[in-house]
Amino acid sequence: MIQAVQIVPTDETCVISGRPRPGIPTLRLEYGWILEEPSAWLRYLVVGRRMPLTSVGEYAKILREAIRRLMDAGRFRFDPSRMKIHIDIDDGFLEEWRDEMEAKGRKAGHINRNMSTVFHCVLWCQENGYMRKLVGVASDGMKLLPISAIEKPIKDRSGRQIVLKVWYGLLHKTHIADRHTPTSTEIEDLHVKTASFRHAIRNSLIMSWAEETGLRRLELLSILISDIPAFDTIMALQTNGGTYSLTVRNGKGGKVRSVPVSPHLLRMTHEYIFMERQDIVDRYDGRKVVPDTVFISDQGAELHPNSVSNLMNVIFAEAKVRDASLHRLRAVFLTRVVERFMDHVDERGLPVGDTTVLLRAAQYAGHSNISSLKPYLNKLKQARLDHGFSTLAELEQHKRLLLRDIAMLQAQRERFGGRTIR
Repeated sequence: MIQAVQIVPTDETCVISGRPRPGIPTLRLEYGWILEEPSAWLRYLVVGRRMPLTSVGEYAKILREAIRRLMDAGRFRFDPSRMKIHIDIDDGFLEEWRDEMEAKGRKAGHINRNMSTVFHCVLWCQENGYMRKLVGVASDGMKLLPISAIEKPIKDRSGRQIVLKVWYGLLHKTHIADRHTPTSTEIEDLHVKTASFRHAIRNSLIMSWAEETGLRRLELLSILISDIPAFDTIMALQTNGGTYSLTVRNGKGGKVRSVPVSPHLLRMTHEYIFMERQDIVDRYDGRKVVPDTVFISDQGAELHPNSVSNLMNVIFAEAKVRDASLHRLRAVFLTRVVERFMDHVDERGLPVGDTTVLLRAAQYAGHSNISSLKPYLNKLKQARLDHGFSTLAELEQHKRLLLRDIAMLQAQRERFGGRTIR
């Protein structure tokens, strides 16, 4: 009888290396038997690789789907007497799953992530004695083991040459910079479209934070009320033309960093907190404790990342902005950051080189890898060659922000009347 596979997080009783490790995803069958092999890999990712629990949770979902497929195909067996799993997984299984996802229109990046997750889990379990040999590198075109690997030389963060094993059947992945980056007109259409939604001000602000600060989804949702400065401080910054340094939590890889935030964005956030958000707080006064995060749901709870993604997908679809998402507004920010450093000169008055541009842009944007910014630089350079355009992005952005400011103030006046927020 096929049992359902569940994802259950560890609690405080899970102690590894003398330290409690709650929240680590664990795979188990519905009757309580833990699937030790894949669960051991998930623990390794959290403890050994120090990966965020959110990322490891996504890997757990992929493994759960793979195990379900193996069960349906009669390729999975669990031995309760030895607490061991036996799987019949090979290139054919992975190829069939890959082709099925491709036929459904899944993007190459999504498909490759699923394939790579299963491949690296099996490879790690094999190398650490949890499974028999299933993965092997083909020699002279001869298939040695059920799953075929190829060796890919790369450089690590220290610049050292290393060799990675990857599954041979991964699809060619279009680079992220080739995906659509919303234009200025499309961005305005997105903000206009939010006016038809219940929490228009909140939704518009979430998009503005992504566009103007480059924050990722989890970073946005971790902003606290206490992170936003007092109204007098914001007005002083606006008068003096300064920016505010905000500490970002839940950064990629668990990093904490600071980002500059414009007083305009801070003021609009302050007004949202004391108007639209305050209405939700008042609704639940005495009934529940509302979280300290800036962005909350209509039920007075923390916004779930998946809920934000689903909401933004609807807004993007209704605004007819194709092949883009909230994360692509970060691409708008990254383009502007790279452009900002393109015209810098060194101490001798000479234009800085491409590597320096990318290093400075990556440092400013909290990016760990300059190679992922290179396509933005190449596109900007080509645009200047093709159209002879100069840096007008900041002026255009300032104009759009003022127009957006007026629209939001009108919406607030219609909904909240003459309420002030000093």
